[in-house]
Amino acid sequence: MVVSNIHAIGPSGRPKPIIIYHPVPPSSEAEYLFKIETADETIDLEDLVTKGRITNGVTTTIGDFELEILDPNRTIYDKITKFDDVLMYGDYGTATNLRFRGKIERPGYQDIYTILSGRSIGMIFDNPVIYNSEGKKKKSEILKEIILNSFSQYSINIDNIEEDTNEIEVNYFEIKFTDIIQEICGGTHDFYLDHEYKAHYFERGSRINQAEAISELANHIETTDNATDTDETYTKVRAYGVAVDDIPLIATSTEDTTETKGVSKMLKLDNNSLTNNEQILDYVDAEAQKTLESPRVGTHSSLFLPTLQPGEKLFVAIPREDVAPGYYLINSFTHEFDLSNEYDRKTTINIIRRRQQISEIMKNRISFEGKITENANSHDMDFSRRITFETDSGTHYNTVINEGFLKVKTGESSGQWISDIINLDEDVSRIEFYMTGELLIQQYQLSTSYLWYSLDGGTTWTLSPGNGVEVTDLTGKQLRLRVDLNSTTAKVKSVQTLFSKNNSN
Repeated sequence: MVVSNIHAIGPSGRPKPIIIYHPVPPSSEAEYLFKIETADETIDLEDLVTKGRITNGVTTTIGDFELEILDPNRTIYDKITKFDDVLMYGDYGTATNLRFRGKIERPGYQDIYTILSGRSIGMIFDNPVIYNSEGKKKKSEILKEIILNSFSQYSINIDNIEEDTNEIEVNYFEIKFTDIIQEICGGTHDFYLDHEYKAHYFERGSRINQAEAISELANHIETTDNATDTDETYTKVRAYGVAVDDIPLIATSTEDTTETKGVSKMLKLDNNSLTNNEQILDYVDAEAQKTLESPRVGTHSSLFLPTLQPGEKLFVAIPREDVAPGYYLINSFTHEFDLSNEYDRKTTINIIRRRQQISEIMKNRISFEGKITENANSHDMDFSRRITFETDSGTHYNTVINEGFLKVKTGESSGQWISDIINLDEDVSRIEFYMTGELLIQQYQLSTSYLWYSLDGGTTWTLSPGNGVEVTDLTGKQLRLRVDLNSTTAKVKSVQTLFSKNNSN
């Protein structure tokens, strides 16, 4: 006898109904309409688009388009020019709501067709900006300030940038805003510019499209990619921040090989906007969480979904492809139109994120190779701590901080400075030290400055063996540094350490 379970046991011990999903088909067909907006007029293309493609997405995706327009007399071609707007409307029933706006970047003509291609208006963000937060600010405030200051000519509406209370300190110089967006979003948020020049910044997965769905029995056409993808799964992340006197900030996440059954995979990241210890620690933790899991990825096509917007979660149920009913995060999607095809209008979605393409791999490789310099971490350390004297800290004995340097106090011949205790979560196993500045002579019987270290909070002190010299076989997790100055002319700019902990190697 076949038994069908129709109830499950809830926390109270009483049965509760099992959730049943039943997508309701729309009452009318999905329609689309393309228009071209020039400086002089709006051209209604009606049924003249014989083939077309619109791609849109969030954060790392700048939407783009291609259109093939029936134009035997070049009537339309003669009216348009580069950077005119292409508009797509889409709805169930009459297509009246604007869904996409792009800029023509490549107008052409072939046989009896006008061929247009270009990108969404998000292309305006593919420009470098200069911005300094001048201290910690909310991520959402930084986005708003950059948009209002660097892209004021577009009158962008920032009302849909949701508050993000996470604070960071950044200093960008000629950095593409698209790269800045990716950094600020991290693994928690998404961003895009919509067809009405409204900027959207929101928690990833928080927006759900209630009007659309892909169902095996209703509108699903095909599945071309459906897998658990480990290409971008890493067990450990090491990040390098901005260097001071060629000594970088370094942070490394704790390795977790649970997902890889003991296989170790490390991701190296360079990020010159990371300028202090707190920033790089927060950054590496966030990146490690983002890259640890192996996401379910998939490319699924359905009949045209006109209301789908970037960053939304969409209900998908394709049991025969092992896609269980539920809401899935859509990284990007493509609308395709082809009057000669059986399915003359369809939408292809990319669940979670697209598999990395060769062009993206090459771009990342070129970016990486462009950053290769001499080895600034020759002893393969996992972490760093940097103390600069731009702000006051620690305890002074006849020393002062002036104009970004630690100096002997006026009227004194020597002085000492001791840092605050740097509490670490594990014992230090290996460490090296750096002291930078001016007139820091460190030679036998001529030394004007000494750097000492302690791993027990200052109870015992050991003289540093010199810049970049590795010290091994250590224990202790209360790191403290001490500078002794024996000259009125010696000036210390920074003291830094690179180290590994007992559980990091």
